[in-house]
Amino acid sequence: MTKLHIVCDTAILREAADLSLLIVLFTLVLDHLYEAVTIYHFLHRTWQRLELPRLSLSVSEKCLRGHFPNKQVSFESTPVSQILSPYRGREQFVRIGIENTDIEYTVPRDLLCQQSSYFSAMFNSQFIESQARKTTMRKLEGVISVNSVRSMMIWINNGRLQFNTRKMSQCITDAIELARLADFCDIKSLQSVITAHVRQMLLKHMQQGMKKEYGNVDLHTRWITEDHIMSASHLPQGHSLRCLLASASVEAFLKSPKYKFERMTRECPSFASDLLAEVRQALNGRQDHRPHPIVCARDPIDEQYFLLNSTYGFNVSERDTRWETILPEKTSSNASMRCKMVFFARELCDQFAEQRRTRW
Repeated sequence: MTKLHIVCDTAILREAADLSLLIVLFTLVLDHLYEAVTIYHFLHRTWQRLELPRLSLSVSEKCLRGHFPNKQVSFESTPVSQILSPYRGREQFVRIGIENTDIEYTVPRDLLCQQSSYFSAMFNSQFIESQARKTTMRKLEGVISVNSVRSMMIWINNGRLQFNTRKMSQCITDAIELARLADFCDIKSLQSVITAHVRQMLLKHMQQGMKKEYGNVDLHTRWITEDHIMSASHLPQGHSLRCLLASASVEAFLKSPKYKFERMTRECPSFASDLLAEVRQALNGRQDHRPHPIVCARDPIDEQYFLLNSTYGFNVSERDTRWETILPEKTSSNASMRCKMVFFARELCDQFAEQRRTRW
């Protein structure tokens, strides 16, 4: 028997008069796919006003059987504590404030500590914050701000990623700031969500731009700024959002005659190393269309192939010089990294030169 468990956030159904109608709609869609349907429903932000020891589906069961009298469907009632264990009573709430503001968020302590080891150590200890059930976060440029704390609280309470602006560049700024705050508070579940959100924004705007500017290799990086790269460099090495910003630059770096972040590759060694890693990944997925002299590499962002040996913006000797100029200066701290990068850069240049020997 195939079973389906549905967790439904009914906060979006404020206009619905009866929740059982929602269950009927689900069943209409799933009637021919599943033999047993278990539906959990709850209200965000209003659950504490409801005193429900169990999630009763009796009304929904009657409504459902009225529509499908011959359909054998199993119904289950599950204790709230098994689904929403962090939500148990008002004594479990803590308050999160922001320095020099009147803003204060009330959030279930167990839920907050479940998401963040930082807050878990704070509120499950003998600290003053644990006794007062309140803490005030000090503002930190690029990390803790009104917007980043607000987005973090929305995510913890509702599991939704929400920003105040629709401007692409500002959204990326807010996303990086939230990622740094999540790293600061050790909220690991946010990392992949933020990265996926930024990736979707880049793809959406890139697809819109391709309708007017097909072939523009700078579409991925149009809304990314040097401030974004510098701020993201404070994220730990290997962070998915930091790698995403580097991967967005791969095609532009390989093909654009005037690479947008030329200066950043010299002044920000962490970005240069991320970029080299993403270039290697793109070249590992390249395709040689023999006997034709066409070589393609896979774009890490949209996973589409682009030409490597097109005449537009590509010159091997110029690229060889560029590889040398972007590498960090020789210092005791990064000498070993420079040696590895120089070796890898020269190897890439040799590969490009070999590809260019065959012409149309």
